[in-house]
Amino acid sequence: MVAEHPGRPGAPADDAADPSSVIAGYLRFFAPATPADVAGFLGTTATAVRPHLPADLVPVEVEGRAALCPPDQVEALTSAGPPPGGVRLLRPSDPYLQGRDREVLVPDRARRCAVWRSLGPPGVVVAGGEVAGTWPTRQKGSALEITVEPFRPLAAADRPALDEEAGRIGRTRGAVRVRMQVR
Repeated sequence: MVAEHPGRPGAPADDAADPSSVIAGYLRFFAPATPADVAGFLGTTATAVRPHLPADLVPVEVEGRAALCPPDQVEALTSAGPPPGGVRLLRPSDPYLQGRDREVLVPDRARRCAVWRSLGPPGVVVAGGEVAGTWPTRQKGSALEITVEPFRPLAAADRPALDEEAGRIGRTRGAVRVRMQVR
């Protein structure tokens, strides 16, 4: 028997278990996407997802991959300019990395394996709008060590931004000293 907790919602009724609103929410943040992308996020199959997809989705192609997009996002997708410049160090749990279109973000399989490791996933370096490497950390007491492992050579002009990002991460982790090295 499951204990009742006052003020907590119970399990949804069978008729309230329609996943359409969850799917629409996923597409709002991670479109364009395939039914398999949505299914991967929900932990189900594309076959189970298809009947619940919004009827007005627009077919699009991204890097040779067929996908679906909500109609209110098509213009933003088709009129997108070049990727933003600059460098960012994203945490492994950053929403940018949570979509299921990993092949689009990181086309190389070995690099995808480095980014989305099961145990102890590293952070990700984004340079020029692309995933450009990883950054595992080690913290000993009040000292934080960040090792940037680029997938390609980073521009010398990116170093000040990397240093600034490393400092910001150190402050949020309460580190007194931050040491960053680029391999």
